[in-house]
Amino acid sequence: MFDRALRNLGRLSLVLFISSCTQLPLELPSPTHASQPPTDKYAGLGNFGKVTDHIWRGAQPTAAGYKNLVERGKVKSFLSLRRGVNRDIGDLEVAKLPGAQCFQVSMKEWDPGQDNLRRLAMAVKTLKKLSENPKMRPVYVHCQARKNRTGFVVATYRMAYQGWTADEAIREMRAYRFYRVYSRDEIFLKNLDVPHLREIIKQLPKRESNFASTSKRDFFLA
Repeated sequence: MFDRALRNLGRLSLVLFISSCTQLPLELPSPTHASQPPTDKYAGLGNFGKVTDHIWRGAQPTAAGYKNLVERGKVKSFLSLRRGVNRDIGDLEVAKLPGAQCFQVSMKEWDPGQDNLRRLAMAVKTLKKLSENPKMRPVYVHCQARKNRTGFVVATYRMAYQGWTADEAIREMRAYRFYRVYSRDEIFLKNLDVPHLREIIKQLPKRESNFASTSKRDFFLA
């Protein structure tokens, strides 16, 4: 009987040890703000969603995706967060879809850090200015995989311009399939000094050609 009790105690200890090692998901409070979940129902547009009526988000479009956005959605501008050559320019030409303006603010997929705060501010401000210009909206913002850079920039936009809390912005990032391996991005958002970010945005020059670029003309930030 003593041996049986000892074995049961050992099993209980093992269960408690395994439970203590399990990483539970971060609990987030009930949000005041909410958004529609992403959808893959539109051809050529993965993880598609609407941030506002004038800001749409998703993955790098395919030829069918560009056609959906420009011809059916009447998208007037594209903001790429990818590094390297802006593929929107060439892809739109190949698809024979003229008229849309192409902009780019290259972002990292991970750990924005204070060194890249100015670049993040530029991305957020560019997104806002495009969405406010009737000649440029709707604007479609994207990276490659539609999850990380796009999710992070949209989250920052929510916090800087729409009054979302970090928890609410992170909740939406996760809903749009943000890779949790980039957990430092979530920590960054939780510690983001939003008033300071707004000050950086105000101090950005009207033309920041090192960050925002277009194939047809420089983008002036008013």
